[in-house]
Amino acid sequence: MIRPTDPDLLNGVAASLEQTVLPDLARGTAARRQLQAAIAILRRMAFALPQRAAAIEADCADMAETLERIAGEALATTLAGLPNEVEARHLVLQDAVAALADVPDVLIRSELTALYRRMTDRQMALILPDPTGKKPGSPA
Repeated sequence: MIRPTDPDLLNGVAASLEQTVLPDLARGTAARRQLQAAIAILRRMAFALPQRAAAIEADCADMAETLERIAGEALATTLAGLPNEVEARHLVLQDAVAALADVPDVLIRSELTALYRRMTDRQMALILPDPTGKKPGSPA
């Protein structure tokens, strides 16, 4: 394993900015708020990075299975020709799912709603927990 890892580097940059640059910026200034936002983004990326690939792979498998249930054999050739690179495959599958979003069939809409819920749950697991215990998306 290469040391430092990408998450280690991101956390190191965030810590360095917080310890050396942030104290020099006056409280309440736009520059300080921007730096605090950048530090939070670096920490979020460091937290999510190790699980990101697995979440995208799981999304791909979930979308493919859902599409096969909905469209059956009609989609077999499309799914067989998916790109090998996971992010490209993810985009192709998202487009296929989005193409079904306006279909009025209740069963299809139910399948898609369940799929979106599972994908959202996977994404929520990649969000750095709030040190105050507040859940993401909850009122302040």
